[in-house]
Amino acid sequence: MKEYISMWKNILNFKGRATRREYWCAFGINLLIIVSLVILFKISEYIMAGNINAEPFSDENTLAGKIFLSIYVIYFLCSILPVLSLKIRRFHDIGKTGWWVLICGLLYYVFLIGTILEIVFLCTDSKEDNKWGTNSKNNNHIRQVIDSITNS
Repeated sequence: MKEYISMWKNILNFKGRATRREYWCAFGINLLIIVSLVILFKISEYIMAGNINAEPFSDENTLAGKIFLSIYVIYFLCSILPVLSLKIRRFHDIGKTGWWVLICGLLYYVFLIGTILEIVFLCTDSKEDNKWGTNSKNNNHIRQVIDSITNS
């Protein structure tokens, strides 16, 4: 718990170092709080509405759910800066500049966008022949393999 409190006390401390224990304990407690708030929001939405199939943010939902959601959003936004400073200090501890936090964050989004784009490309149907060869979709694959082996 002292690591979590230390994270909040060092909210604007972007210099110095943070040990693995300091980082992972604070991370775990922060994650536990966020997950708990999400669970409380969902429980209050379903229980207080009296309808397990109630849509989120519908008229059936209650003030309690909106309060938990508001607390979650406020907590999440308030925790961005202390988590950022803690990450930077953790990177300092392993001898890396704090800019690596930004680089890693950007690579995450590049990877995410790249992964989505790759999935779209991989799921797109081939329509015609192109400069890499004929469309094998309508051809006999077994015959092509046999031909390639015998022609080698």
